[in-house]
Amino acid sequence: MTVTKNFSRLGDSARAVLGRAAILALWPFLVAGCVSRHSFESDIASWVGAPINQWRWHNGEPARILAKDGGHRIFVYRMKNEDCTVYWDVNENNLISSYRIEGTDCRWAPDPI
Repeated sequence: MTVTKNFSRLGDSARAVLGRAAILALWPFLVAGCVSRHSFESDIASWVGAPINQWRWHNGEPARILAKDGGHRIFVYRMKNEDCTVYWDVNENNLISSYRIEGTDCRWAPDPI
């Protein structure tokens, strides 16, 4: 009886240790994902005020260009990731005035080799 009690206590203890180890092992990946998303959004935000042609030179042509009231246009870019779209609001002077990001996989994807 005592052996069974000690074994079950050891089992709970071992499970707790393994659970903590799993959390610690996954922590860098969770943090990296958050940092990656934050870095992507910061980089995107830094383009506000820049000419859209600079973005086009770096990232190619948009998937679509939509007309908007007041001479503005929306440039729609599907990023290399599966689920990420950036919408640039471009004013009549061809300057990026604002943006919107949609998707669950918005980060900088490496170029294929």
